[in-house]
Amino acid sequence: MAEPSLQQQVARGVAWSGAAQALIAVADLVSQMLVLALWVPFEDYGIAMLAFTLYNALDTAADLGVASALIQRDDHTPERVSTVFWFNVLVSSGLFALVVLLAPRYAALQGHPEIGALLIAYGGKLIFQNTYAIPLALLKKQLRFAEIAKTRTLAHVAGVGRVAAVGRGGRAEEYLLP
Repeated sequence: MAEPSLQQQVARGVAWSGAAQALIAVADLVSQMLVLALWVPFEDYGIAMLAFTLYNALDTAADLGVASALIQRDDHTPERVSTVFWFNVLVSSGLFALVVLLAPRYAALQGHPEIGALLIAYGGKLIFQNTYAIPLALLKKQLRFAEIAKTRTLAHVAGVGRVAAVGRGGRAEEYLLP
């Protein structure tokens, strides 16, 4: 069987990426709805949004475009990839430390300590998110979109299941703080 052309690989990649992104968007929406329904009383929705609105800014700060730069360049050595990986983990760990330091102050300023717990939990997620950013970038560079789509979709659906399982009968701060 002949090797698919670059155009065919890209077309398949776009199809896989689009399908996965649609499923992930639905899973994220369901996950956020579950968090709100299971852990946040209706009267506290506005308070939770004070944390939720900062999530995109934290994601952007943790990324720094390093993974995109890795895809663009062709001169990868195992040492360079390792350095970029650990740099990414270091940046997200530093960001998490900053969130741990500043989130309680922001929460106190807003008058709601639960905002701090939500931000700290999300900041911890950034470390795990950046541990897979470089391997994901390398898979993209190799045009392995089907594997990426399947893995991301499975991970997000499992995350929604975890939110639902953990969330039964409790409030967020019971799970976020020791």
